[in-house]
Amino acid sequence: TAAVATADTLQEVFDNGQTITVANTDNQTLALVQNDTTNNPAMLTIANTTTGQSVTITHDTVTTGYAVSLSSDGLTTGSAVYLESTSTQGTVSDSSKVLNIARSGANANASHTAYGIYSSVVNSGTTNTNVAGYFTASGASTANYAIQISGALYDGTATLSSGAWSGITTLAAQAGDFTVADNGNDIPLVVTQNDVTNNPIAASITNAGTESGLYINQTGVLAASKYGLYIYSNSAQINGYLAFIHQANVSSTQRALHVTNEGEGYGVYLHKHTTPLAASRAMLKVYSDVANVNASALVDINEASTTSTHVVLQVNNDGLGTGIYVDSDINNTTAGSFDGILVDFDRIGNVSSGSDTVYGLRLTPTHTGASGGTIATYGVHATVAGDAGGTSTAVGGYFTASGADTNIALETGAGAVKIGAVIHYDAEYDNGNSGAAVTIDWNNGNVQKVTMTDNCTFSFTNPPGPGHYTLRSIQDAGGTNTYTWTGGGLTVAWNAGTEPTWSVVGTEVNIHSFYFDGAAWRGDGWTQS
Repeated sequence: TAAVATADTLQEVFDNGQTITVANTDNQTLALVQNDTTNNPAMLTIANTTTGQSVTITHDTVTTGYAVSLSSDGLTTGSAVYLESTSTQGTVSDSSKVLNIARSGANANASHTAYGIYSSVVNSGTTNTNVAGYFTASGASTANYAIQISGALYDGTATLSSGAWSGITTLAAQAGDFTVADNGNDIPLVVTQNDVTNNPIAASITNAGTESGLYINQTGVLAASKYGLYIYSNSAQINGYLAFIHQANVSSTQRALHVTNEGEGYGVYLHKHTTPLAASRAMLKVYSDVANVNASALVDINEASTTSTHVVLQVNNDGLGTGIYVDSDINNTTAGSFDGILVDFDRIGNVSSGSDTVYGLRLTPTHTGASGGTIATYGVHATVAGDAGGTSTAVGGYFTASGADTNIALETGAGAVKIGAVIHYDAEYDNGNSGAAVTIDWNNGNVQKVTMTDNCTFSFTNPPGPGHYTLRSIQDAGGTNTYTWTGGGLTVAWNAGTEPTWSVVGTEVNIHSFYFDGAAWRGDGWTQS
């Protein structure tokens, strides 16, 4: 413990385990000066073959100064401090550190900020770049983290929240993952934009590659009322959008939004609650101001599975409003033929078995209203108003069915069919010339005609169901062609038990009226002469 006055070297001091003590003077404890600029040897080399610490510095009296001060003003491409370890002796399920900084203790004064590392780079120059901290990690087989954060990432202005990344002005990563450990209920990434003067974008993702710009992989089972992607606003939005997808390339044929659902839940679910929608607002609106001429659809619902038994489109309306409302105010000013269709249902393909029934549109409205009121519930309410000029035709609903053994364009179940105006058939099916025998296929329509060119035996087939069926026959120029109603086992019960006397005068017309009750035919008629 005695002070060493003189020594040729420090060897005898260290060999004896002595302490160098300097009295209370203004002298430096130890000064090493290296002036050999020819060989440039190391100023100080410490070789320690033990497991203890090589250098221990204790300076508990420093307040505003530095416990260790290093100045190196001649740097070009070197480093003021260089720490290196090539150790491969890392123990199993543990960690080792090249630089370990630990700071703890309770601050005696309030509103104090304690830093573990404080880096400030303010170099000036032309086209230079300042980097306050650079971190890289590679070579590991499990994971490489350039920075692992337990706490907050803070830019000096935003309010810290425990376990969150907050106040990030610019976060640029060349590659790698941002992984947040299981840290309770902390949010891994929070971006807060408080600049209401310049109103910059809160977060921007630019992807010049060919992979996904934003990929969210929800591997955990979401709790009730939790979401893989959640967009929330409690502001009175009047101009903007909570979500906006814009495909700006006019040559693109890719989908602007694609939802794939391999689960058993909803693909897209829209829920409006708390307050009613404002006037002229909708939960889902599909809008186009482009003159679509390529037989494209604004909404296309395609069930591609030929064995699917699911409903393609289901609308449940428990209220008093309209379930589906389709409106068009377009006036066709182009000369020529134009077919404008508001809703088009087209179903094609083969049914899987002979007993299948395939529907293009099936509506089953069921409404139980309170007594004493007048409530009209519509499955489909179509109102079409067109100009009366020219040869235009307004069609409220058009249905067609073909190709099956039995084709029903429009089928009604329970309830009456109410006709508010004139009902008529689109066309009278023409069976052509009768010859000596003709089969009337009532699946071709309820009103048909035939030209009598011979004494003819009639057969009936494929009546879709009970109803009235009408056949108009025209005698050819020569006339004299008779009628027999027994072909194919046909039996007709005539009015009053007597078949009408049909005209056989050339070019004259007979109207044959039949009613089919599902099993038997009953007939009556009108004759021109």
